[in-house]
Amino acid sequence: MTKPLVSILDDEPEIRTLLSDVLQEAGFETQSYGRASAFEAALAKRTPDVCLVDLSLPDTDGLTIVHRLALEQGAIVIIISGRAQVQDRVTGLELGADDYIHSLNHHPRRRQKRHATSRTPQHPHQQP
Repeated sequence: MTKPLVSILDDEPEIRTLLSDVLQEAGFETQSYGRASAFEAALAKRTPDVCLVDLSLPDTDGLTIVHRLALEQGAIVIIISGRAQVQDRVTGLELGADDYIHSLNHHPRRRQKRHATSRTPQHPHQQP
């Protein structure tokens, strides 16, 4: 029996890994992409059953991808984004997304905090 395929399109590696791990544990096959261009190339080979799409991508707007998926692929499309404005949610759903999940991991302040934490020495009291 073939496992359902979930494609994850998100520019943050930590989020792709987290989603992929959780979905694989739940019995799904996953494919992860950090750029829309790689995601679209993979669509030409195999249509996923579900697509998880971030709206803030480095090479295109995620809403464009959502609309294209809804029109051409027939996959379930779930937006996962830090964009909290109601208009983003409404637009995403109007363009064909099946659901919109606000992710705190995508929130700009959360990103800044992670970045600051990564710059903090692991053991500040140790002498070199």
